[in-house]
Amino acid sequence: MRIYWTKEEESKLKYYYEDLGLSLSELYNFFIEYYPHRTKTSVELKINKLKLKHTKEQISNIKSRLNSGEGNGMYGKIGPNKGLTKENSERIKNSSMKLSNTLKKMFENGELNRTGDKNGMYGKESWSKGKTKYDDDRLMDNYYRRSISAKNRWDMLSDVEKNIRIGNLSLAANKAKKDTKIEIIIKDKLENMNINFTKNYRCDRYIFDFYLIDYNFVIECQGDYWHGNNEYFKILNEIQIKNIERDKNKRKYLEENKIKSLFLWENEIYKFKENLEEIILNKLNDN
Repeated sequence: MRIYWTKEEESKLKYYYEDLGLSLSELYNFFIEYYPHRTKTSVELKINKLKLKHTKEQISNIKSRLNSGEGNGMYGKIGPNKGLTKENSERIKNSSMKLSNTLKKMFENGELNRTGDKNGMYGKESWSKGKTKYDDDRLMDNYYRRSISAKNRWDMLSDVEKNIRIGNLSLAANKAKKDTKIEIIIKDKLENMNINFTKNYRCDRYIFDFYLIDYNFVIECQGDYWHGNNEYFKILNEIQIKNIERDKNKRKYLEENKIKSLFLWENEIYKFKENLEEIILNKLNDN
């Protein structure tokens, strides 16, 4: 017995297919929850009869979704070039040279010139201009997929690799900042003492203000506010608590790796400014 389509069914189908931009295989799983009597073939025929269409953007997103994860033909397989480079594979080396020569000839013939009006986007506006992930579903979808991919890559790293990456990021952030006044004072003192040192020294994930090369010794300059000196700040905010925890981890790391250290508070640096060289020397000679 033929079961005629209701307006509600057609409306639901249009919503899944055109409004949400789902493929037939994707929307069918949702559709049969409401209308279990409909077969996949009947749904497909109805889509054609109603002349429902996807936009180019939706088609691109569908291809991307269906070809990711287990839907990708290479899922769970090892690529033929894994571990091969032009240094250890004659085939890869020859292919690289062939591609390089081809691109060179194309460049010389002007075929690779994509500047000015030869650029496909010349005079056009990007589809994403003025849009953000908060007001555009496509941007949000791309952001979400990149976020998941980045998290998966991070989870696959070893602890050593994670520490190296965190350390490099912290180092870059420290180098981008100007030296604080108390760091400049310590820097001047060390130079006056003719001590070899490295500024913003990285050990694993941690960055230390000064590393005295010949002594395997670290000096840390701690701002009273940012590092939560409890002599002045009894109630701490989230940033101070976070920095205090990091300072504890730094001290623990130094102890475990037998690196001597001197942590100086901001007020101490100003208060004992004239005696800093003596304080540093005494700490260096302290067993």
